[in-house]
Amino acid sequence: MTTALRHIACAAALLAATAANATTYNFSYTFGAGSVLTGSFDGTASGNLITGLSNISVFRDGVEFGSGNLYNFGWTDSYTMASGAAVASLDGLENNFLFSTSPWQMGGGFYSGQTFGMYPASAYYDPAKAYVQGGSGWSLADNANFSVTRWSVTAVPEPASYAMLLGGLCLMGAIARRRAV
Repeated sequence: MTTALRHIACAAALLAATAANATTYNFSYTFGAGSVLTGSFDGTASGNLITGLSNISVFRDGVEFGSGNLYNFGWTDSYTMASGAAVASLDGLENNFLFSTSPWQMGGGFYSGQTFGMYPASAYYDPAKAYVQGGSGWSLADNANFSVTRWSVTAVPEPASYAMLLGGLCLMGAIARRRAV
């Protein structure tokens, strides 16, 4: 029995270690008006922050923003945007990103396409904010009612995690069968 528990503990530790290294994240934000933005991105977690965001996809109420990988930007202290500098945070307090279907234009602004952005009060002159805008004229913003409690980001386990779990379950079944005989 002690050996079986030891095997279970080892399998659980390996599964947890593998899941912690996952680089794909799913996210969602529910606006105060009820509209929901969901999507995913790849990135590297370090503490509360996820940096190096790429392979971004965003859906507003189930409808995809454009197609392919979105451009990503992060607000800087000089009130400009740095390309590729988007940062997401696990708790939502340090989100600093703008995902867009079009690149930033000289002189400022996105002249076409759709954007989804979240940033804290210290990153720009506005208060903490979440917003989405589209080239077709629609927009949605949470300024006064912005809430990190409506933000969610979770790591997606790698396929190796599932293979390891299946292998551990098979091993446990083999041990139980052998003891029963």
